[in-house]
Amino acid sequence: MPASARGSPPPAEALAVGAGAPPEPALTVHLARTGRTLQVQPDQTLLQAVRSVGVDVPYVCLEGKCGACEVGVLGGTPEHRDPVYANTSRLPRDRMKLCVSRSLTPRLTLDL
Repeated sequence: MPASARGSPPPAEALAVGAGAPPEPALTVHLARTGRTLQVQPDQTLLQAVRSVGVDVPYVCLEGKCGACEVGVLGGTPEHRDPVYANTSRLPRDRMKLCVSRSLTPRLTLDL
C-alpha cells in the first residue's frame, strides 16, 4: 500500500524540487475551505506546503500522471507541469495537480 493511502507524509526526497533547476519564486496560497493562507517556498512543491499545514491531500505517483493530488483552483493561474495537462492545447484554469505544478501568478486560491 503506498504511503499516501496510509496517510503518511511523503518522503522529502520524493517531493524535492528538481536539482539544478532555477529556484522557483515563493508564492502565496489561500485555502478557501479552511481559510488558511500559506507561503510556498521556492524549494517546496505545492503538495508539500499544503500537507505541512495539516491538509490531507492524497497523492500517489508524485509525477502528475495519476491525478490523485488534483484540486480545484478558485483564483490565480496555474502553471501546468504535469504530463497530462502540459501536453494539451486547452489548459484548465480551474484544476491543477499539486505534486508538480506551480503558479503563473504570485497568489493562488485553492478549493481546499
